[in-house]
Amino acid sequence: MDEYKERNRKIQEEHLQGKNLYQLSKEYGVCVERIRTICKQQLRKEKRDKNELFVLLFSLTDNEQLATKACTVLRRAHADSKEEVVKLDSAKLRKMRGCGAKMEELIMKAIEVIRKEGAYATTAKEFSAEERNQETAF
Repeated sequence: MDEYKERNRKIQEEHLQGKNLYQLSKEYGVCVERIRTICKQQLRKEKRDKNELFVLLFSLTDNEQLATKACTVLRRAHADSKEEVVKLDSAKLRKMRGCGAKMEELIMKAIEVIRKEGAYATTAKEFSAEERNQETAF
């Protein structure tokens, strides 16, 4: 598996350095469409690796696949930032498609870490109260 990851990284690097898909397909013995798919996947992984939520989730589990799936669940919940993630609770997560017990546990650990890092509301009720206070202040 690691040899494929390394090969895919090399393909992406060579493509970024100017080799075209046809040249890479001849060099690696795969079709042009496979090279295109590999390059697309590598770009997606690079983007994901820069995502602060993925980095946090991956640091808590060391399981790339679980961290990636957790990011997908959070995206479905429209929780694309730490501020949005702390608004979630176990009940909301249980109702979400694709969120099993392990994923719920991982996301709840992440929420705890995020709350310790910053001054985020600790519960959905507190957040709602804060929102109301801010709205009435204007």
